[in-house]
Amino acid sequence: MKMAGEIRYYYMPTSLPNGSKATITIEKDGKEYTASCEAKDKKEAKRMAAAAALKKIGIETNYDPGAEQVTAVSHLYQGAAKKIHSKPIFKLINEEGPDHNKTFTYEVIVDGESATGKGGSKKAAMEEAARNLLNQPLT
Repeated sequence: MKMAGEIRYYYMPTSLPNGSKATITIEKDGKEYTASCEAKDKKEAKRMAAAAALKKIGIETNYDPGAEQVTAVSHLYQGAAKKIHSKPIFKLINEEGPDHNKTFTYEVIVDGESATGKGGSKKAAMEEAARNLLNQPLT
């Protein structure tokens, strides 16, 4: 079981002869909502199942199975390269907790603007920092 804010979720991958199946169960307010999806690869199946399960609890996502999925970090790199011709700088500013349950805090800086993000992995913390910077009002 993992936590995402106030929502608990379970993820169960299954390998199939022609791809993968992902089952996501979300627990919210004592109720469970389950969705399963099949796709050519494990990552796509997981994304589709997560979007379907979130929809069941009334949370719409921007997930489009046919569209290329761009992370906030890659969006930040692309935007920075186009607009200011400099790369984002990510700095690990904190790492806490036991080895099996670490929380990382990253700061991202682009053209003098900065934001921080926390996550259960370095990648998740960097993604949140990038998303936070992208969502900041321009100064």
